[in-house]
Amino acid sequence: MKVKNFFIGGRFLLPALAAGIPIAVLVIASLSVSSQQAAAVSAVEQVNAVTHKAVKPKPVVRTMEVQKGDSLSQILLNLGVNQNEVLGIITTISKKFDPTRLQPGQKISLTFDPEVPFYLLSMVFQIDSLHDLTVTRSENQSFTAAIRMRPMFIRDRAVTGTINNSLYTDGMSDGVPASVLMEMIDMYGFEVDFQRDISHGDRFAIMWQQFDDADGKPIQPGDLVMGQLKLNDSTLSIYGFTGSSGRTNYFDAAGRSLRKALLKAPVRYPYITSPFGWRVNPFLGVGGATDFHRGVDFGAMPGTPIFAGGDGVVEFFGYDSIYGDHVWLKHVNGYESLYAHMEAYARGLHVGEHVYQGQVIGFVGSTGEATGPHVHYEVHLWGRAVNPETLNFPPQQILKGPELNAFLIHKDRIVQKFQELTSR
Repeated sequence: MKVKNFFIGGRFLLPALAAGIPIAVLVIASLSVSSQQAAAVSAVEQVNAVTHKAVKPKPVVRTMEVQKGDSLSQILLNLGVNQNEVLGIITTISKKFDPTRLQPGQKISLTFDPEVPFYLLSMVFQIDSLHDLTVTRSENQSFTAAIRMRPMFIRDRAVTGTINNSLYTDGMSDGVPASVLMEMIDMYGFEVDFQRDISHGDRFAIMWQQFDDADGKPIQPGDLVMGQLKLNDSTLSIYGFTGSSGRTNYFDAAGRSLRKALLKAPVRYPYITSPFGWRVNPFLGVGGATDFHRGVDFGAMPGTPIFAGGDGVVEFFGYDSIYGDHVWLKHVNGYESLYAHMEAYARGLHVGEHVYQGQVIGFVGSTGEATGPHVHYEVHLWGRAVNPETLNFPPQQILKGPELNAFLIHKDRIVQKFQELTSR
């Protein structure tokens, strides 16, 4: 018998008789396979269609750097933003930031719709070292502006060095920020005379906080964490600590604050023009007349800030022919202080106001009996004038009990961190 081949569903089938399978069964099986193939192809096509539909073009981001003479409106117009929208954007920004304060070098990041040419979606630019201004298109097509703090990361930095010229000059050369050095100098000013106590070859160590951006670039320095001066055979270390009062102060290793009850001088970088005690009076000196000078005169440029010598209350401020414009402060434990010959008072100063040590209360002048610009500084203890240069003022604060224990633990952590940073 002659065997016939059958072609079904794209395949040659074995002769039915040879395989022992009825032809009808083979036909049904072949049709079933074809249906499964078609279903699989259809499913793949559906997945591809969904995938293709889900993929959208990414927004177009343009980053610009402000050049000298650029204005924000001109930058937007040059990028193709509609003139009416530019006006709306500038109006919105003006509520948060003066757009005329844009500076060369500032970067502006603009995001545009990828499917609609020149359709601005958002804009971000840095307005200072800490803040960004963000402009966003809302659902009703208007723009909103908001100022946001830039993300910052705090890290500790430490430097050791040798004093060859001055702590400030050599510290700056070693990369210590000026604000950190000034904070350290102010604190040590209670214990160290930087004109007479510092010698060539003395050593210093400084640890401070540094604020960086997300890329690790420095934004601004933070507070002094630890300072150390090795002068001749003595070493004086100070540590920043925030106690129960919420105010950060600096303490020696035993928990005694470097700050004293009163400053020895109420101006920065003081130089004495007339000391405490008997002297020839510059106004009554004809024939060698002398009087007792109850304070210390510190020469300074007109307008130099005058600081409150200690925490206290404004007891009086006003003018008389001798002291000129002057301020009296009342402190605890029987201390009072006087600041005379001011050019002006600090804005808002009033009787009964509580002031803090180092707060500006006025500015150097030459009012009253003064031969030149200076501040006359008097300190009284229970009504008796004392020499602020030689009086050993008590510490402003001495830590005790649980607060002292917390400080000692904090100090040990600082020392360990400092050793890690300086041993790398």
